[in-house]
Amino acid sequence: MSGPRVHAAYLRRSHVSEDRPGDASEEVQTEAVRRLCGSDVAIYKDWGISGRRADRPEYLRLKADIAAGKVASVCAYSLSRLGRSTRELLDFVELCKRHEVTLRTAVENLDTAGAMGRLLFTIMAAIGEFEAEVTAERMAGVQAERRARHEAAGALLPGGKMPNSLPMYGYRHARVNDASGRLVLMREPDPDRPIRPVVEAYREAGSLHGAIKLLHARGIPAPKGDVWHAATLARVLRSHDPDILPMRSATGRRRPLGKPAPFRGLLVCHCGALMTPVPARKAYRCSRGDSRLGTAIHGPAWVTERHLVEALEPEVDRIPVRVLVTLAGAQAAERDRLTEARRRLGIRYSAGELPDSEYLTELRRLDTKLGGLTDRSARVESFRLEHAIDLVNDDPAATNDALRRWWRAVRLDRDWTPSVDWLMDPDELERAEAEAEAAMRRR
Repeated sequence: MSGPRVHAAYLRRSHVSEDRPGDASEEVQTEAVRRLCGSDVAIYKDWGISGRRADRPEYLRLKADIAAGKVASVCAYSLSRLGRSTRELLDFVELCKRHEVTLRTAVENLDTAGAMGRLLFTIMAAIGEFEAEVTAERMAGVQAERRARHEAAGALLPGGKMPNSLPMYGYRHARVNDASGRLVLMREPDPDRPIRPVVEAYREAGSLHGAIKLLHARGIPAPKGDVWHAATLARVLRSHDPDILPMRSATGRRRPLGKPAPFRGLLVCHCGALMTPVPARKAYRCSRGDSRLGTAIHGPAWVTERHLVEALEPEVDRIPVRVLVTLAGAQAAERDRLTEARRRLGIRYSAGELPDSEYLTELRRLDTKLGGLTDRSARVESFRLEHAIDLVNDDPAATNDALRRWWRAVRLDRDWTPSVDWLMDPDELERAEAEAEAAMRRR
């Protein structure tokens, strides 16, 4: 042991609200632990984190300091602050016992220095877990009743979700009474804050920061009425379409990518985290499997590029090879006009203005006209062949760009078998083209 051991105090609160501080506010907990351990105490605090989670950062740091012999005693406001699982609490007490650390709580007035204290601790921990389970069952019943009431009133959101207490941007809540007179929340578009101009600004600019400039120039208010920020805009866009932004950072901004890799920004671990390329090892890793960071939620997660190439070659072969034609004069201008019309059609569809059938009909009509520009009557200046993607070529950056045009993500299951999430499935594209060609022949 390198130095004197300290007295430690652990504070925790699952839900934080200034309007409802509750009996276990930070001030109440701090005052209680100082009465137990004195004013010279080292504070470990996990705020806004459930006690059922064993990966709480400060809780893990406290356990590491106990194991390292740096802690003489641990004080907490109550057993529920240390955790909600009897097994976890007993393991924590055993850890303290092995390293001769005394554990005290203020509410239960427990002290594990003696055998009676340890017995009472075990009993109180079991009672606390039982109360938590009863509360969870009661809340589940309340939620089921609320869901049934909203479902009967037709007030559930798309996907069967319950409306939040605060409406998402672009909508507002209408409070109405159902057939039995009970209150339900109905979601309706907000005419004062429509979502369509926000989506159009992002589609037009192609980036979050460019869209922010357009939103400010057009006087479109942010959710709280102040200026737009990248993180705010990303949250608003994703709340309406989870796949509208590329899989990058939390704000949608590009981070320094380092050395290129074929599957960078595409590979998703079975835990849902984006995997990081390690070019020196020609592999990809998941940070949530790295125990050194203290954030591990599963075992080490590594997958080699060779394994991915072998498994994904059949999917790559499905990507069609295209002939890119350069038209001349008026035909090029007509192509640009049709391409712009196709882009605006996508904006209207993403904003929910068009039903699926109308969108597909108009899309096929525009694609038929675009295809007609490259028939034999068109004057072609030049053409080039867009080759099939080669996963083992010497240009991983070009391979990554080509894959991103077709793939949204490559998801791994627990057996490390990859599956492709397509932006546009080639089979569906081929069927749409065949239908468009048949329609053109009928004309």
